[in-house]
Amino acid sequence: MKYFKNHFGLTVTLVIGFLMSLMMTVAIMIITKTPWNWVSFYTMLARIYLTVSLVLFFIPVNVLGEKFGTAVGCKPRTLAMTLVSNIIPTLIINTVLAAVVPALTIFYNDAIPPEARMGAWKGAFFGGWLLTFVISYFCALLAGKAGEAVAIKSVGLPGDPGK
Repeated sequence: MKYFKNHFGLTVTLVIGFLMSLMMTVAIMIITKTPWNWVSFYTMLARIYLTVSLVLFFIPVNVLGEKFGTAVGCKPRTLAMTLVSNIIPTLIINTVLAAVVPALTIFYNDAIPPEARMGAWKGAFFGGWLLTFVISYFCALLAGKAGEAVAIKSVGLPGDPGK
């Protein structure tokens, strides 16, 4: 929750959450061959956005990522640090998404027999986790840079009393 204690962190987190949700919604709809209509898109976007937002709100994924990057010897503000420190947040967010989103679709679907739901969920989770990890890793890199750019433009640099 540290990132919600200032406007810069809040702005970055909101932009990351929205952009990641948008990109992951499109990717998941393509991967799962979900029929493309506004109802499917909006429903999936809402599920993903809520899940990503809750993860970002309750788990300090960026702090964990920075600690991981430092632990493996990356210097701050380098490309290596950005690439390595993004692994942990992506791992956490993707794992939660891969568990929750299919569960919402499978366990509350009357068209799937109750005895087949756990097997369908396992197939969705384990079958799609790696691909969605790779996609969400690159989405997180793009969303993080966009979030920082929006935050700098709207509220200034962190600790900058000018805005």
